[in-house]
Amino acid sequence: MEMVSFWEPILTTPSKELDGVTAVENRDLQWIADPVSMRELLACEVPLSSAPDPDSITSRQWHSIPISLRALFLNVILALGGFPSDRLLSRTIFIPKKDGSSLPSEFHPISVSSVVVRHLHKVFASRLMRANLVDERQRGMHDGCAENITVLSTILRDAKSSLKELHVVSLDVAKAFDSVSHHAITSTLKRLGLPSAFVRYIEDTYRNSSTVLTIKRSKSEPIRVTRGVRQGDPLSSLLFYLVVDRVLTSLPSSVGYHLGEHKIDALAYADDIVLFSSSILGMKEMLRTAGDEASKYGLQFNAAKCIAMSILIASKPKTYKVSTAESFQISGGPIRQFGPTEHFRYLGVHFSPLGIRKPGGTLVWELANIASAPLKPQQRLKILRCFLVPRFYHQLVLSRCHLQTLKSLDRQVRAAVRKWLRLPKDVPIGYFHARCLDGGLGIPSFRTAIPA
Repeated sequence: MEMVSFWEPILTTPSKELDGVTAVENRDLQWIADPVSMRELLACEVPLSSAPDPDSITSRQWHSIPISLRALFLNVILALGGFPSDRLLSRTIFIPKKDGSSLPSEFHPISVSSVVVRHLHKVFASRLMRANLVDERQRGMHDGCAENITVLSTILRDAKSSLKELHVVSLDVAKAFDSVSHHAITSTLKRLGLPSAFVRYIEDTYRNSSTVLTIKRSKSEPIRVTRGVRQGDPLSSLLFYLVVDRVLTSLPSSVGYHLGEHKIDALAYADDIVLFSSSILGMKEMLRTAGDEASKYGLQFNAAKCIAMSILIASKPKTYKVSTAESFQISGGPIRQFGPTEHFRYLGVHFSPLGIRKPGGTLVWELANIASAPLKPQQRLKILRCFLVPRFYHQLVLSRCHLQTLKSLDRQVRAAVRKWLRLPKDVPIGYFHARCLDGGLGIPSFRTAIPA
């Protein structure tokens, strides 16, 4: 199968070796390896709707066991050093990254492991979160992404208004979660001073893990996973963030962009990393350091998908310009330099060198797509109400959206609906946005749903 032949070499490539790390345990972190309590298990229950493991032990069946017995069982597992290898068998399913995905590289592998393993790992993830070990620049473990979007937007606006030089590079890590070295994970845990019992548990778990690649109704033979973290496991994301932190902390402390009294050199949301510098030389140094450090841990930046934006002070007084000259490279490849009219997607919001891009133009295109599809009017309304309008909420809420922009979007929606339903021009606005129970069409209004 094409999917198996593509993904099996990625998952079974040996992890990159690292130099030995002298383990100095932090006594203040010994509690992370303590036996699990019934209170912790109740607070970290696996949802009843969670997918079953390869042996079909459902979350409901696991919940039916008294909590005291579940705590006893998991503590026996910890005392023995970890789960047996047959309990660490997972099934890997593939989720498309976008509509119309067909190539194997256009899918995300998601591992569905044992419900029992997930429950224990959820407890460990909760403990690591309480220990506050992740760099403050990494926001992937927090709910929402408004902070990173706001910071990026503010920096772009400040550089233009204050006429300061600014260079921004958005980095793309190729197959980040699937290529991180297992040796890098254990090395990072030792470096942080985590208990040796916990480090050994993680080491043994990854050493003994295997998975079955599942494509529709077809399954591969079990394969031994020798690198990468298991996406779908509660603990995997945190382990990955801790490795990425080593890249962030390696960045030169003298480089960054000064926003008021603060110096900002990087933002991270999982594997989405954005670097900032007030000079070309500074950004080149950051990229060299980040590339060298990431390669130690099995991570590789994809230069073809990285982008750069540069705001420079123009020769005319009180003006700035956006540079389109390619100035940066990473992992041996040039980074594409964006001009003032180009934009890229960061955490669901479209940015250009001038700031957040207004989404109005794409709504017209989406409405035209619905109109051209062979659908009944009620089907078009269903798509509009439940999918298209809510799709714009994220970007509109996080952008500086004016009231007139929201009104314009509402007018575009009403104009399209009038054509679909062949309504006369004198139909009142309230009919479009009133609830269906009240005799309206129930179309959400941007003007009332989005704060302006």
